[in-house]
Amino acid sequence: MGLVIQRDKYPDRLFAPASRNDLLADGANPVFDKEMRSEIFSQGTLMLRVVIQVSMFLALPLMGILLYPWPELAPWYIAYVILFNMLVGPVFSAGSVTSERERETLDLLLTTTLSPGQILSAKLISGLRVSSVLTMFLLWPLLLAVVMVNTYWSNLLTVLAYVAIVGMACLTTATVALFCSVMFRKTSSSLMTTYLLIVVLFTAPLAVTYFAGTFFPDTLPRRW
Repeated sequence: MGLVIQRDKYPDRLFAPASRNDLLADGANPVFDKEMRSEIFSQGTLMLRVVIQVSMFLALPLMGILLYPWPELAPWYIAYVILFNMLVGPVFSAGSVTSERERETLDLLLTTTLSPGQILSAKLISGLRVSSVLTMFLLWPLLLAVVMVNTYWSNLLTVLAYVAIVGMACLTTATVALFCSVMFRKTSSSLMTTYLLIVVLFTAPLAVTYFAGTFFPDTLPRRW
């Protein structure tokens, strides 16, 4: 048995967009078109694919425990989804510009009539597309739980907040990765710095809160 992909059908075209058989429209962004038509399966390393498969497998028992029998534990599942995006998201944007430098095609790209903003926005959207699609695979069980578990019916605003938080995490990881890709010359340096910045960005508030609650408990706002 094998995996059959129909490039002209949804959602298959998110993974393997159909090849272009017509001319590019006037005024269209060629970088955006090229990046959006790149296959999702051709990006990343074997280790990344293993991480994705293991994460998808672990999501099955987690969603069965945290979303359905005990809905009050749903925030922990959202934390798992964000952790998945922290691991996977930067890979697809950290090499957007550094790969152009490594292939010595960046100077050629800059000689076009496209502005730097058009080039960077196209690369940001393409990387964000891949990371968001993979992350949403872990988020759809939450939407299914909303239909099946009546506890969520009275907390729809909280569910929308969960989705918004995951969306903001996807945008943040992709933006930080693209920034590092612009600042560094090698993809390896860009990727390592991206992970370092994301870890600090996501864990520093928790560390500060824990430190303040341990050594300065009177300074924290009182919970009612």
